[in-house]
Amino acid sequence: MQEMTVDDIRQQELRIMDEIHRVCEAHGLRYYLAYGSLLGAVRHGGFIPWDDDMDLLMMREDYDVLMEHFEEWKTDQTLKIISPIAGDSPFEFAKVYDTTSVIRQPHVRDRYGTGAWVDIFPLDACEEKPGLREKLLLVLTTLRYLSTTNPKNKGISPAITAVKRIVCPIMGLISPYALSRAIDRISASKPSTSSKWVGLLATYDPKGRYRYLRSWLKDVTEFPFEDRHYLGPADYDEILTKDYGDWREPHPSPMHTVEAYRL
Repeated sequence: MQEMTVDDIRQQELRIMDEIHRVCEAHGLRYYLAYGSLLGAVRHGGFIPWDDDMDLLMMREDYDVLMEHFEEWKTDQTLKIISPIAGDSPFEFAKVYDTTSVIRQPHVRDRYGTGAWVDIFPLDACEEKPGLREKLLLVLTTLRYLSTTNPKNKGISPAITAVKRIVCPIMGLISPYALSRAIDRISASKPSTSSKWVGLLATYDPKGRYRYLRSWLKDVTEFPFEDRHYLGPADYDEILTKDYGDWREPHPSPMHTVEAYRL
């Protein structure tokens, strides 16, 4: 195996994004650059200098169609999609990943690793503030996280490290695939257009930070991203302000620590 650099990982992710963009454009599906990827597009014209991954959001109705047909519509046979809907994702969201590489994350058990990837998160109908459904999802996502966590990885304190080494081997006996599927079904349990708010429900979000007015996502625009153009919400200011507060001022953080290899 040949070790990959951060730039190598980014190039793989751009290749994946090119295919997602092509498929969505060809079949009338809408995606949005999200989180650090949207911030990077708006503020840096590409990747945030200290970031090495890409995130997308899709409305539930478009997300479900992409999950069902991506393997049929793709032209790059080195790419693969996994999702809770198909029951082949240990995570509560979808990934399109490159099968010619492998990335090892220190906090994730090796058997749940993939190649370089782009994450795709579904937006579901919700209320402005988290409620009972989200409390149930919090319990399930915590169990899912523990079931995929590498017990040998250090926690943020000695106490957490000790707890992980006791709890994670036990939780590793539980299937994250079943948990992620349950999480997805609960998240999608309300009709996708039944609320003026949409959000990523399968995450720890007690203050409703990742909930957006549907009207903010009504229109899309193209953003330069490295030497390409990808789509994001036209009302990006409202979304980035909700995500990050004062998003215009950079706050550098450490790079993700991963091992990446070409197969």
